[in-house]
Amino acid sequence: MSLTRRTSSWLLLFGLLLAALLRLPALTTVPPGVHYDEAANGILAAEIASQGEHPIFIASYTGKEVLFFYGAGLLARLVGPGAFSLRLTAAFLGLLTVAATYWLGRVLRLDRRIALVAALLLATSFWHLLFSRLGFRAISQPLLQALAVGFIWTSLPAPGQAVRWRRVIVAGICLGLVAYTYLAARLFPVALFIGLLPFLNPMMIRPWRRHPQVILAAIGIVALLVLAPLLSYFLAHPDAFWVRISQVGPTDSLSLGESYQQSLSMLFLKGDPYWRFNLPDRPVFGTIWGAFLIIGWLLALYQLIQTKILKERAALLLLVTLPFIMILPTALATNEIVPSNLRASGLLPFIVFLPAYGFVQLLDSLAAGLTRWQAQAGRWQIGLLLLLGLLMSGWTAQLYFGQWAQRVDVFYETEADLSEVAAFLNEREFGDSVIYVASPHYRHPSLALQARLYDQLKWLPESQAIAIPDERDAWYVFPHASPQPEWTQRYLQPAETVTGSLGPDGAPTFVALFVPATDAPADFSITDGNFGYQANLLELAADRGVAGGSLPVTLAWRIIGQAGTSFLPFLHLVDESGRRWSQLEPFAYPSEQWSLGETVIIHLDMPVPAGAPPQPYELRAGFFASDSGQQLPRLDNAGRYIGTQAILANINIAPGPLPNPLPIAPVPLDREVMAGLWLTGYERDLYQVGAGDTVGVALWWLNRAALPDFLIRLELVRPDNTGIILGSSYPVNGTYPPSTWSVPQFLIDHIKVQVPITVEAGNYRLRLRVLDPGANSIFLTDLGPLSVEASEREFTAPRVETPLAAVLGEEINLRGYDLDRQEDGRYLLRLVWQAERQPAGDYTVFVHLLDRDGSCCLWQADLMPRQGSYPTSSWLQDEVVVDEYLIELPADLGPGEYQLEVGLFIADSGVRLLVQQPGLPVDDKLYLRPIVILPTAPDQ
Repeated sequence: MSLTRRTSSWLLLFGLLLAALLRLPALTTVPPGVHYDEAANGILAAEIASQGEHPIFIASYTGKEVLFFYGAGLLARLVGPGAFSLRLTAAFLGLLTVAATYWLGRVLRLDRRIALVAALLLATSFWHLLFSRLGFRAISQPLLQALAVGFIWTSLPAPGQAVRWRRVIVAGICLGLVAYTYLAARLFPVALFIGLLPFLNPMMIRPWRRHPQVILAAIGIVALLVLAPLLSYFLAHPDAFWVRISQVGPTDSLSLGESYQQSLSMLFLKGDPYWRFNLPDRPVFGTIWGAFLIIGWLLALYQLIQTKILKERAALLLLVTLPFIMILPTALATNEIVPSNLRASGLLPFIVFLPAYGFVQLLDSLAAGLTRWQAQAGRWQIGLLLLLGLLMSGWTAQLYFGQWAQRVDVFYETEADLSEVAAFLNEREFGDSVIYVASPHYRHPSLALQARLYDQLKWLPESQAIAIPDERDAWYVFPHASPQPEWTQRYLQPAETVTGSLGPDGAPTFVALFVPATDAPADFSITDGNFGYQANLLELAADRGVAGGSLPVTLAWRIIGQAGTSFLPFLHLVDESGRRWSQLEPFAYPSEQWSLGETVIIHLDMPVPAGAPPQPYELRAGFFASDSGQQLPRLDNAGRYIGTQAILANINIAPGPLPNPLPIAPVPLDREVMAGLWLTGYERDLYQVGAGDTVGVALWWLNRAALPDFLIRLELVRPDNTGIILGSSYPVNGTYPPSTWSVPQFLIDHIKVQVPITVEAGNYRLRLRVLDPGANSIFLTDLGPLSVEASEREFTAPRVETPLAAVLGEEINLRGYDLDRQEDGRYLLRLVWQAERQPAGDYTVFVHLLDRDGSCCLWQADLMPRQGSYPTSSWLQDEVVVDEYLIELPADLGPGEYQLEVGLFIADSGVRLLVQQPGLPVDDKLYLRPIVILPTAPDQ
């Protein structure tokens, strides 16, 4: 038996009341905090409300569809921006979806009881309730899908009825608007197309004006018109369409088949594990309603096969097939959590009709079996629906308010501690004090949405830094998620401490320290740390590091300039050969916040890769412009350039425990060399070199026992199996004999060997041989091919206009130069270098044109030889290198003599190589003949 329209209306009103009682109370306090994502949504809605923004698509925050934000912006205008108006928008959309679910059920020609039970299921659904109380745009997708399908069905007339074109237009508008709801809605047209297949029968005979295909085409045209702005945006910005898909799309971590199976299981077996969007692993439907879901799906499938009514067939086809399509957004997102309640939101509201189908079938079976109660069937079914609504709403309220909202992880991961910080900032007067706030994120949206002093805050991302203002009071606020590091206590001596309310774990939600104006710390070690007149480096210190672990580093600087661009500090851990083992660009105190006189101190753990050998390292620090990568120059106390980095030598890295899992080499081998020692693989830098060039190889060792000493020898093997020895030594450039290795130990040994200049061009193999102390071979393995090309090096110096004999750093001889004036007024300088021996490192050439008073510089070049293309470390002994520079004079240069100075320096430190010339004192530069500018003859 069915229900009357009046009874159904009262029951629907009852269901809406239950839905409202679950969705509207305590919106600002449950969830207890405003998570980063939700706060960002609140900011976007506020921009639409107050700044007149009218985006078609929001590109920020990895891209967002806009329909929800326009609704939230409208409410923000009415009740004010913030978390309340944002969540109220979601609650209203949730309530409308409950009502639309009943309406949709009736439009699809379902029994009123099925439509009512479906609406009750949605009203009391934990899944839908959670998203109805969060400011997320996904809550708008089920409503627009329901409206689109409902109006499409009402637009299709029964035989003999007239077409209602207004409904056609509304259907097209709703269908087009679905694309403006959420990313997962992009698959909805596929599910809808399948449901509409019965209407696409080419044999159907109808007057063309009332033909379903004509009406559907009209709906499609209207939908395309609504979609046109969004499609135009994506055509102009294709990255905006793909960016989020590429982030969550399929990966090798989980097969699509496994992901699809796990996604389907969320319906009644094992649900979303992520506590932010679920009680972990709770399925959408429990055991009982899951059983009704299966029964309902089977009944719908059976009726689909049996029915001949076109609209009913299409409706049943949609309900039967849509779950398998709209589950795909979560199934395809294998790079994220699977399954996901958020990405499966497109299942709603259609999925709730299936268990309602099964439940109503049970009611009918009971009514048929209890013949003595059939006269009262209407009453007891009404009573049962009322009882069902009360029980389900009570159970859902207990799950949501009594369990989920009380979880410690929900409290902190919804960033309720920052909501407490916002309340503290809003309630207190801070005068002229500087306010520093530690946070997991820079300029956290949660405070942007909730704190009135947001624009005055200075940020300490991840609590890696503190800043001490110059002669001003300061407040330092440390939320629970970014507690005060112990190392800061020596610098911060608070006169007042404020603690926030206690969280569910009994810990304070925040600690705020008031530190009166004080002199900046003075016990720093660096006195010549001026970097580009922007920052004065005060301290660079490090403790002992561990391979596979970290290196504790302290960096301090004082701000001495107003940054016109964005600067970041950098830290490089390098070995004696200049190989960079680790690097950091800490975003601990961004330069946009810098104020003159502030002292910034950061402390962080620099990661050290597993396998880093115990050898001498250097820690290098400096600053660079984040937009260009250009490093700031380091200047001495006289303002002279001394490089781009401060260097801390003698950094110790101790062997660490075996990494688990063990890293896999680029070329895996897993060869046992001797008892307890394996060569797990190797990596190569070059497979094609010229004669005289160097080849780099890294050997990946795994040691599990005490070892005798052995030598490593690399050989170049000809096709006839004869070899050329390239180099032989203990591991780690002869500094780490195997008898001193730790047990167990994973070690990466980088080796560089030179291919002799006399080697003939051809194809060779690179071979590793391990020798015992008696030079007996105990292990041999191939390390891949190596192609050697004929050398194009020059060893005979050409004739020059001005010969010289200037030796720089006892390594490189400047044999002379040519300086020729070109027709366009520029000068071509041609330097002829010759290596006295193979240079130990890479040196930079400087060529400076000095002013008449000897000051620098009217023109300058600071490059490695040959415009940076031929580093000195690759030169061979006696090799000649010709290096050219085109000097362009300033247009307003007056008459006189302008001196040229040249030399070599180490770019990292700025240290110049000393120059020795016969009969002249040792200097760090040498002067070439000056460029002479003659006076211009007067006009005759």
